[in-house]
Amino acid sequence: MATLAVTLWVCDAAAQPRPETMHAFEQYAAAVKARIERDRGTSRFLRLAGDPRGRARLRGGEVPAVAAKAIGIQPSIAIPGGQVQHWVGAGFIPGMTIARALPKLQDYNNRKRDMAPAIVESRILSREGDEFRVWLRMQQRDMIAAVFDLILRITYRPGESGQLEIESRTESIQEVRGVDAPRGVVAKDRGLLWVLDHYWRFAELDGGVYAECEALVLARQTPLMLRWIADPLVARASRRTLDGTLEDTIRMVQRER
Repeated sequence: MATLAVTLWVCDAAAQPRPETMHAFEQYAAAVKARIERDRGTSRFLRLAGDPRGRARLRGGEVPAVAAKAIGIQPSIAIPGGQVQHWVGAGFIPGMTIARALPKLQDYNNRKRDMAPAIVESRILSREGDEFRVWLRMQQRDMIAAVFDLILRITYRPGESGQLEIESRTESIQEVRGVDAPRGVVAKDRGLLWVLDHYWRFAELDGGVYAECEALVLARQTPLMLRWIADPLVARASRRTLDGTLEDTIRMVQRER
């Protein structure tokens, strides 16, 4: 039944997001960004590692991911014609410093090596100071097989007292026909992924670095008759994707060059 629901959703007519969908999402993202700015320099800078119990779990090796709604940080903004998956995940990198992690985090030309098989190819398109434009080819194999070309605008914001923020915003996303498709040869847009934004926060504490990632994923809304079964599958796939991103990032930072 679950497979049938997903198949019907994919086969249903898809389109580019409507202007009102993107306008509502931009309001949603602006609310998230405003909250992150308010959290700067406070005990809420880290949401999952903001207290001793949470930090102890992460130091024990857990890499939790929770829905933003569950921890009270989901904006109350409806997205007509779309759905937002909003998750927060965290992990701990023992023996690490932000200064040592930074060159690895910014090594976007080697994401294929560091984050395969999720990242197929990657390239820095431009850099101006702490701002990067990066092209990624990413494959999704969790719920529905798909390959996407993304252009991301990534901004690094060093903070005080051993803190770092990284904002990764989507400039464009195109679904392509496969991992070997030439750039620019797009597939039919099925509405599986319209935006993929990440807000990273890093803090040096307890002999290592806590890494926290807040992910916003915008996709088309599932048909009303299928939401009861399709939406939980979409949520589970989004959570697993964030889990994989966190685990790959931690391994990438720990890996010796």
